[in-house]
Amino acid sequence: FTDKPEDYLAAVDVLCLPSYREGFGNVVIEAAACGVPAIGSDVYGLSDAVKHNETGLLYSVGDVDALARAISQMVDDEYREKLGNAAFSRVEKYFSKERVVEAWLSFYGSLL
Repeated sequence: FTDKPEDYLAAVDVLCLPSYREGFGNVVIEAAACGVPAIGSDVYGLSDAVKHNETGLLYSVGDVDALARAISQMVDDEYREKLGNAAFSRVEKYFSKERVVEAWLSFYGSLL
């Protein structure tokens, strides 16, 4: 446990989340906020958090060879940095604190 996950995320080059099923994938957004691209399986939730070949890479669930290829692609510093920068920009645009709070307030308001 840590109350400063950003310290750990800032120390990594890539986040890899090879899930068979996943909720939204908050950790992908947290990594993106640190400029870290993600590799994830193409499942509901992760496919919403990762934009393939834009903010990270997605691969078919259970396809170990595709996962290995995705990891190999991330060895390229320039490519990885491009994806990380795009991931950061996407977080700023769509997942700012203000935007998330506004969405929750709207959702709760719709329940009344």
